[in-house]
Amino acid sequence: MIFIYMVYYACAVSKVADPKLSSKGKLSYEWASSHMPILTKTIEKLEKRKPLHGIGVGLCLHITKETSVLAVGSKRLGANVSICAANPLSTQDDIAAFLASQGINV
Repeated sequence: MIFIYMVYYACAVSKVADPKLSSKGKLSYEWASSHMPILTKTIEKLEKRKPLHGIGVGLCLHITKETSVLAVGSKRLGANVSICAANPLSTQDDIAAFLASQGINV
């Protein structure tokens, strides 16, 4: 389920198990991104326009390498992104650390 809402300011702080895992998470993100060409090309096409500027995007998903492409893509399109785990047991900690390092509230 995805909720879109207007954000006037953000003051959330990410909570991740181990921030040191972000480099491993980056590799996983890059792998997933390279296997999602339609989403990646769409983000690249729209990135200069920043169509989500001023919009807050709240995601409640399984935090995996695949969903990280959607979260980072939303951020690249100008959104203020927050994500929470739909199932903490399926959360990939390296991806959560990577998302936090990219300025996404986890």
